[in-house]
Amino acid sequence: MELLEAERRLQRAQSALARAEADWKRFQELARQGIESRDKLDAQREAVELARIEQGRAEDALKLLQVGRLEGRGARMDSVIRAPAAGSSSGGWSTRAIRSSR
Repeated sequence: MELLEAERRLQRAQSALARAEADWKRFQELARQGIESRDKLDAQREAVELARIEQGRAEDALKLLQVGRLEGRGARMDSVIRAPAAGSSSGGWSTRAIRSSR
């Protein structure tokens, strides 16, 4: 079930990134024509960057579930520990990857 949810999260992230990039191109053209403000163009560029970050997180989460470890960012992640998030009134769970010394 977790794997299916991670795959769906990645699909949503990919879709959001494609939409943000398409909007970015449209905003660039409108800004070039003087129709759209520079502030809105900057906000859309930030939306693209945030969508890229979210896609990367979704890819990492899926990979972790698929192979049980992550390689990258200078460390190897071997384990996932889940526990209730401290101070969470909604009963949310926190997920942490444990860095391997290997």
